Amino acid sequence: MGAQVRAAGGPQLQHLLYRALHFDGSTGAIGRQSPLSTRPWSEIVALSQELLTQHAPGSGIAEQVPTWSKAQLTHTWQTPLLDVHALFRTLRSQGRRIAMLTADARAPTMAVLEREQLLPMLDAVVCGDDGLAPKPQAEPALAICRRVGVEPIRACIVGDTPADMGLKASAGLGLSVGVLSGIGGELELAAADCLLPSVDALGSLLRHQPVRTVSRARRSGPAVAAAA
Repeated sequence: MGAQVRAAGGPQLQHLLYRALHFDGSTGAIGRQSPLSTRPWSEIVALSQELLTQHAPGSGIAEQVPTWSKAQLTHTWQTPLLDVHALFRTLRSQGRRIAMLTADARAPTMAVLEREQLLPMLDAVVCGDDGLAPKPQAEPALAICRRVGVEPIRACIVGDTPADMGLKASAGLGLSVGVLSGIGGELELAAADCLLPSVDALGSLLRHQPVRTVSRARRSGPAVAAAA
């Protein structure tokens, strides 16, 4: 969408949009406070339209955002950071159920999961445009617990944003694991029970113990994702 804004309104307008979204157009990096990582796509579209209406009134650019964003949602450029199949197999071997909760829209999310052949390994997928409250509100996490048949206290949230970590308190989950290989650092993930340098370390902490027995004293140790 940024490329279309630049073509229609020039580099300064594109810069204003990227700044509002905390997005680095030169590297593709998403800032730690970016709504791109925490808000549903419909809100990103609305925010973009508001900004473009303010800075380019009468240009018609803002009215094009829904069309441009719809085209962007059809792209499946996301690349896994690790061997997700191996991680999921490890969790499955421990008898754990695995679910995904994302602020991304359902169409691109499902496209990536199908491309990577991960759907059969997931027990539930909740997306930002499913009509549920956004993270860190409890509703989407509790919806997942109901769908997979797990009590919230026996579920673990793994993520890289403050909104992810906030789900433990709001939904009464048993464990929160912050992953430092994403956009959040130790400061942003301070509420986590455990911190991991990378998501590929998941799978060992709960090998011999349930979610609810893990304490904040284990913050530097390995942890596990998914519902127990």
